[in-house]
Amino acid sequence: MNNKVSYVLMLLLFLSACSVGPKLSVVSIAHYYRGGDFTVPKILLWHSSDTMSVLEIQVDFNDFTYEEAEDTQKRHAEAIIQYRLYKSYQDKQTIDSSTVRITDTVGLISSVAPVDTVAFYLPALRGKNYVARIDVTDVIGNASTYFFVEVPKMKKNNQFDYRVFNKDGSVKNDSYIDLNDIFYIDVPVDSGSIFVRYYNRDFPVALPPFANQDPLSFHYTADSLFQINVANGRTPLLNFIDEGFYQFQDDTTQKTGVTLFNFYEGFPDVVNIDELLNPLKYITTSKEFAGLEENPDKKMAIDQFWLKNAGNPLRAKSMISKYYGRVRGSFNKYFSSFIEGWKTDRGLIYIVFGEPKIVYRSDTFEEWIYGEEGNSNSLRFQFVKIENPFSDNDYVLVKSLTYKEKWYDAVSGWRR
Repeated sequence: MNNKVSYVLMLLLFLSACSVGPKLSVVSIAHYYRGGDFTVPKILLWHSSDTMSVLEIQVDFNDFTYEEAEDTQKRHAEAIIQYRLYKSYQDKQTIDSSTVRITDTVGLISSVAPVDTVAFYLPALRGKNYVARIDVTDVIGNASTYFFVEVPKMKKNNQFDYRVFNKDGSVKNDSYIDLNDIFYIDVPVDSGSIFVRYYNRDFPVALPPFANQDPLSFHYTADSLFQINVANGRTPLLNFIDEGFYQFQDDTTQKTGVTLFNFYEGFPDVVNIDELLNPLKYITTSKEFAGLEENPDKKMAIDQFWLKNAGNPLRAKSMISKYYGRVRGSFNKYFSSFIEGWKTDRGLIYIVFGEPKIVYRSDTFEEWIYGEEGNSNSLRFQFVKIENPFSDNDYVLVKSLTYKEKWYDAVSGWRR
């Protein structure tokens, strides 16, 4: 979203930092993309004031190990949730920390465990950004995981100063809406109304990692701009049926606000023929894709594509499951920003190459490694984080011609 000059400067600074001097201080997050013993928890962050932020973590006890309590008809599980607050990913000094231990007890015949919410109150000051580390431990199962939550508070009235609620009053825990969603928004300033910028843009898919191109400039001028009344800091019930994205803001002279995305009905699931067809752009030639797109029976054409490349129905079924599993995984779970996750640079690499073995993250970049740490033959991808008024999850790949051979090898793997 930055202009071309600032984007190029970011790349030069990043490459300089990687090529000389000590390695940047980073954190390891490879387990984010591999999955594991724990379901990725749902995180709700909001800034309750200029001096405090609230982090709510939904703990799913279905991921935890239960054991029978002696002399009872009950089973119990124990979880330890620890939070630590830092100035950045690279900073090692803890600003604040807290630990919560929770226990759940169910009957022996019960098969469904509850979801509990743990809230931490962060002493986060306006004008600064922070990073919180959350550690989750299954005491009985002797398993643990951790994850990081960015707490951006540099600017006022950013996305976490707003709270979006479903019609029933429950907090909406993602940024995606469709024509069936009815919601309302608590806004940080009771000014009588807020502005809504509506964008309906058709963004292209990511290009191969060796294909350099000038960054696309984004025109911030909205396709339409309208106002919504606010009473007592809350909007009325809202329902937007048009696909695109909507930015809600108090001040149109600024670029801060909260954005909701209406990609299509049923997102992030692969629900119609277009979601089956479009991701094939990554492993087809332009001529092949045009043939699939122009076929009057696209579903049959897609099935024939997979059958032809797989060689037999059983392998075709396995390849379809694997490929579209990655497409769905690259949606809102990991990489979606102002565009669907599969269209992004990280989505492209994830779909074609699979889960990276090693992933490092800092405040400004992610590095993915396929292979062993320190091995010169390992494949490495660097993604620079871009400042974006609509999303804090926008990363751009540093392109290189050295990826060309590896790219075609990976694509060939999907075609034999």
